Amino acid sequence: MLVQNPMTKSVDEIPEQLWQVACAREAVIRPLATSHVGRQEIEAAARTLGIRRAYVYGLLAAYRDRPQTSTLVPSIVAALMTRAFSLPKSKL
Repeated sequence: MLVQNPMTKSVDEIPEQLWQVACAREAVIRPLATSHVGRQEIEAAARTLGIRRAYVYGLLAAYRDRPQTSTLVPSIVAALMTRAFSLPKSKL
């Protein structure tokens, strides 16, 4: 089985649909990453992105660790949040 580290995936290899998700996430997450945020801001971000509050906290933590759009690509976020850096290529 071929295993690839999602962190080494080139931006050019990320499907356009996933890249658009990452860009939309960054527009919401970036302003939150530079300051202390409360539950209200997290809830607003969750509503905007259509995801659970807990997932917003995960996105925020991942983005603070690595403030790049590619950090917010769905498969990469999952790897960062679970610290599973060796996902099968089919999961990317």
